[in-house]
Amino acid sequence: MKSRTIDIKQIASSFSYNEETGEIIRTKFRGLPSKITTLRKASKSRYPMISFNGSTYLAHRIAWVLKTGENTVLDIDHINGNKWDNRWVNLRVATRSQNCQNKPTHTKSSSGIKGVCFHKLTGKWFAQIKVNGKHVFRKLFDTIDEADIEIRKQRLIHHKEFSNHG
Repeated sequence: MKSRTIDIKQIASSFSYNEETGEIIRTKFRGLPSKITTLRKASKSRYPMISFNGSTYLAHRIAWVLKTGENTVLDIDHINGNKWDNRWVNLRVATRSQNCQNKPTHTKSSSGIKGVCFHKLTGKWFAQIKVNGKHVFRKLFDTIDEADIEIRKQRLIHHKEFSNHG
């Protein structure tokens, strides 16, 4: 989804944010006081959205703006991977690469282990890690357990606090 510029003053005057629960509440609707809770319309990517002044915004971006007063061009990452958990302790700024590193194992993974697949030509397990679109680790293993152990170590080295083991 393309990032839209958020009018910080309008958002701040129309919404409130509970950083402990992650709830975003519309405080004004068409200039009048309101107690309508927003935030349960999901986008195609299954992120909760908020419609405001004819535009639709990702709820975690609204939370970020309400808490910091800033509209960052970087991604806002959900630390625990739950797209609906907009508590302040679960949000952090991340590059696109870091945000991708924090994704869970893909549902179509042949091994069930993030970054590991079976290499049919060699009959071995292939493990790989990319950072910023470049391979930083690639290796074949005899067993899936060996690949799993090593890929976890390598993820911690290369992805640091953004490493998600699936």
